[in-house]
Parts: sequence; structure tokens; C-alpha cells
Amino acid sequence: MRVIFSDLDGTLLDPHNYSFAEASEALSSIQSAGIPLVICTSRTSAQIESFRGQLPCHPVVIENGGAILVPSGYFPFSIPGMQRRNRFEMIKLGDCREHAIAALRHASEKCDAPVRGFSQLTTTEICELTGFNAEEADRASTREFDEPFISLDPERTPQLLCALGQTGTRCARGTHFYHAFGPSDKASAVWMLLKFYERAFGEVESIGLGDSPSDIGFLQLMKRCVVMRSEFSSVLQKALPEAESPARPGPQGWGDSIASILGAGKRRALSAKAAACSCASISSTSIYQGESGTFDRYSDERDIESEEWCSAPSAGYRGQASVFRS
Repeated sequence: MRVIFSDLDGTLLDPHNYSFAEASEALSSIQSAGIPLVICTSRTSAQIESFRGQLPCHPVVIENGGAILVPSGYFPFSIPGMQRRNRFEMIKLGDCREHAIAALRHASEKCDAPVRGFSQLTTTEICELTGFNAEEADRASTREFDEPFISLDPERTPQLLCALGQTGTRCARGTHFYHAFGPSDKASAVWMLLKFYERAFGEVESIGLGDSPSDIGFLQLMKRCVVMRSEFSSVLQKALPEAESPARPGPQGWGDSIASILGAGKRRALSAKAAACSCASISSTSIYQGESGTFDRYSDERDIESEEWCSAPSAGYRGQASVFRS
């Protein structure tokens, strides 16, 4: 089973106008193929609501891994501790935002590195920094798990990040801001979802797309990953030397990469079918000798069973998904 994990801003969404219109053909293709698209973003639950009716309805990692939103009944087993959130069930993984705000304040004072946290910004300032309209800025402010921030003294940023780490708070660089959060990140949330997909549907061919340092962790879990064009491309390519990279940025490059991946899959399927037919023909004359092969699959020593993530069966994901509807 293939599953695509994708960042939003600067990856599927244009970094300037936040449109994914140029990726619409690729989105239609993966939906027609019944391939789940899992969004991994720093955006909030409220911001995800704005995509209702536009993107396929699959799990969403929000606020840099602070929580996972899973469509109700998506997996064929129940997941303990889930909380209802609009059309989703939410798995909370991170600490509350107030912890990140307190840690950021402490680190800033400790190393005399001034910062401006998202919680300190006005709606107008958020709009100026991100290009959001006022409504979207308000949605972005409804954060529960992480605190985006700006370092006002770039020369002291390394000391600031070190001081944050000493508090046990994680930090990642996103498209527009640094983000303080903990203890979960995108990689933690994606690892958990990979285990859910493997339990429900068997072996997973994971495909990941991202553009910023905050995406590196989850991209390292992928069997195939794509580094999108951005100011951070060299950083990601150094961490992910085998990653692919499209010639064009944003949704255009996203669409190009998906088209290439789907095209390669079709070619492999056709080759396998041709080989099967050839083998069948040769074996009928009693001269065929089969060869065994291996396929490297995602594995992790941790056992999802030990966390009691699965119990009673329920309705699960079946092939092509619907889109968010009101």
C-alpha cells in the first residue's frame, strides 16, 4: 500500500499565495488511485478546517506533531484516548502551548536573546509576516501545542536554540518561523501513523515531500522522499542525500514529483505483469527456475501493540477517499 506524507506551506501550497491549484491534476490522480495523502503541517486544527471540500479526507498531523487528526472510523481498530474534533478524532501527542511559551521566555532571558512569540503578535503583524488575511491569521492564532517565534538577534539565535533544548523543549525551523514545542514532532506523529497503516493494511510504501528543516525527521522515515525547492534545499539535501528534487518549486514541483512517482509505479506494475506472463509461459514448458527476492520494508523496534493502540474493530479506510465536505 502506498501512502503519501506531505508538508503544506512551500510544498503543496504556493509559498506566496497559498494556492495548490497547480497541483490539482496530481491530487486528482492520487485520489483516483486510492492513495492516502497525509498532511504534515505546522498549521492548526482551525486552519485545516479551511480546506474542507478541497483535499482528500485522510489523517492530518497538525502543529508540528502536537496532535494527529484522524477521520472517524478511518482505521479498522479503535485508538484509546482520542477526542472528538469536528469531523476528526484527535490524538494528542504534545504538551500544551503554555509550556512552550514559558520555555521560550526562560531561554530568551537566560542567553539575552530577544524573541517575538506568535502569542505576542497582533493580527495585523501576523498578516504582514505571513501574507494571511485577517480570518486566516485568527485561525493560525488558535494554537494548542507549539509556539512559533522570531529571533530578533540572529547572531544569538544559536545560543537561544541551545538554551531551549536545555529546557527539554524541541525547536524546528519552518517556512516563516522557528517553532518551540514538545515532546512530539512531525517524525513522532508520522511514525505512529505508519504503524497504524501497517497494522491495518500491511506493508507500506511511504512517500514524503517537504521543504523546510522541520520536515527532515519525517522524511527520514520514508522509503522515497522529495525535497522541494526552497531556501533550505541545501540543508535538506545534506540530511537526505538520496532524496529526489523537482526542478520547479511549490505546487508545480509537487505535481511533477507525484506524476513521476505514479508513472514509475505504473511502469513497475506493467513490468511485473509482463514478467508474470513470461514466467507462466516458460513454466509451462518445464524449464523455468524461479528466483527469490527481497524488498526492504520500513521497520522499527518499537511495538505499537505494547501501547495498546488497537482493540475493537470498526469501519476503516477503503480505497479511494472522499473529500472534506460540510
